Order: sequence, then structure tokens, then C-alpha cells
Amino acid sequence: MDKISLKTSAKLNLFLKINGLTSNNYHDMTMINQSVDLYDFITVTKGKNGIKIQDNTFINQDSNLVYKAAKLINDEITKIDVDIKLDKNIPMQAGLGGGSGDAAGIIAALDILFDLKIDEANKIELAKKIGADVPFCLFGGSKCVRGIGEVIDDVICDNFSYIIIKPSENMPTKEAFTLFDKHGKTKDKLDFIDDILTKKEKIDIDFVKNHFYNDFEQIIEQKFDIINQIKKDFYKNGADFSMMSGSGTTVYAIYTDDDLRKKAYNNLKKKYDNIFLSSTTKQGVEIL
Repeated sequence: MDKISLKTSAKLNLFLKINGLTSNNYHDMTMINQSVDLYDFITVTKGKNGIKIQDNTFINQDSNLVYKAAKLINDEITKIDVDIKLDKNIPMQAGLGGGSGDAAGIIAALDILFDLKIDEANKIELAKKIGADVPFCLFGGSKCVRGIGEVIDDVICDNFSYIIIKPSENMPTKEAFTLFDKHGKTKDKLDFIDDILTKKEKIDIDFVKNHFYNDFEQIIEQKFDIINQIKKDFYKNGADFSMMSGSGTTVYAIYTDDDLRKKAYNNLKKKYDNIFLSSTTKQGVEIL
């Protein structure tokens, strides 16, 4: 095999709590993550001269998580010569885990392409060196993610239908954490996690409305008024639930009535350019 193609999913945070800093100054977190059917597409081909990346972004190579993932394999597993083509569709600096998903895709693709036989535990170890969302993105689906992203458990979640809006404002993840460390406050309530992990309680819309929040949301709303405005527009258009994803600035809404969702989409696309209809998906990385 000389070439492999794949697609990588965006993720939404249905819940995000920042528990504090670890002894190594990483943020310990508890999240409920869901893969959705908004995709980037990647083609990886064996090359002849190091790691080469072609994409439709303006990301500096040293900041590119695709490059970081390939270089990590090169430095820690085996030397590789590879050409990578990335067709970027998932909005960047959006809280949708697009870059993390791409990095997870590269780990999976290189493992297959070069027959590296990396076991699941080592894939997670590699992934968490790149970013907290990358281990989840290796698997996708509906998961509870804890620690610095390395503790991943299945959860039972309804197959929600979404509208996703990415405003023009951007929020780099590192800056979001800095803002939270200076000004943010976390909530203490976490007892429901045991219900979904141990008791296997299903996450339905009532569970979401009763328990879920995003610790980043309040602090990012203070920086960008558009976050709260999008949420208001969603609720005016019949959303059951709306929240910012990740460190922002994407805001999503859950609709349990699909006719109402389509009507809301048609109304809101007149106001917002980057708007997507989306549904749950079971995989973070899919080989094509």
C-alpha cells in the first residue's frame, strides 16, 4: 500500500468542566464529547523526502497539528517519508476539534500505511502529546473524556440533530485557557457523571438540559457578544438546547423536531454565513 485516504469528524462538547491544573500545569478536565458528520478529508502517500504537507489553510507548519502528528511518528516510532494532502472543511479556532481530528487521522493513517502495529494504549500516549482532544478523536462517537484527555469511556447518548454556527470571531485554545485561568469560575456539580458511567444512564435531551454546561462559555461570552446573540437566535427559532462548543467560538443547538430544525436553518442562514446542519456519527476517523 502506497496511499491511504480518510475523513475525520468534527466534535462537539456537550459538557465541559475544567477541574484545575495538574502538577505538570496541564488542565484536568471532564468532558462529554460527541462526533458529528462535519468532515475534513486527508490523503496520505508514501513520499521520498521527509514530511510534506499540502493544505488549504494558512497555518504555520510548526503550529500545524497534522505536521506535529507526522513528526511525532517520525521521531518516536520510525523515520517516514510522506506526502499529506488536507482538504479542510471544519472551521478552525472554533472549538470543533478539527485540527485534533486531523492529527488523530494522521496517527491512524501512518499506522496502517507503514504497518507500524501501534497498539491502542500507545496511540493514546502519542495523541495526548499533541493535544487534549486528539485521543478522543482517534475513536469518536459518544464519550466521557477525563484527565488531560487520556481517560476515555463510552457513554450512551441519543442521536441528536444539530445546527452549528461558527461566527467570524476566532478563539485560539491557548488564549481561552489563559482567560479562564485569570477570570473563569468552574461549577462544582459533577455527581451526574457517575450516573452515566456506572449506572449507564442514557443522555437524552432532558439530561442535557438539566446537567450540561461549558466552563469556557461565560468567559468567552464576555469577550465576544456574538456568542450570546447566537444562542438567543437559536432559542427564538425553537432550539431545545444551545451552548458554545469547546473554547469557542462555535455555538450549536440541539433540535428534537427535525422539521423545526430545517425551518430554523433556513431562517438563520440569512443571518449567519458559516452555518451547518449536522448529526451524530460513531467514528472519529474513517478510512475511505
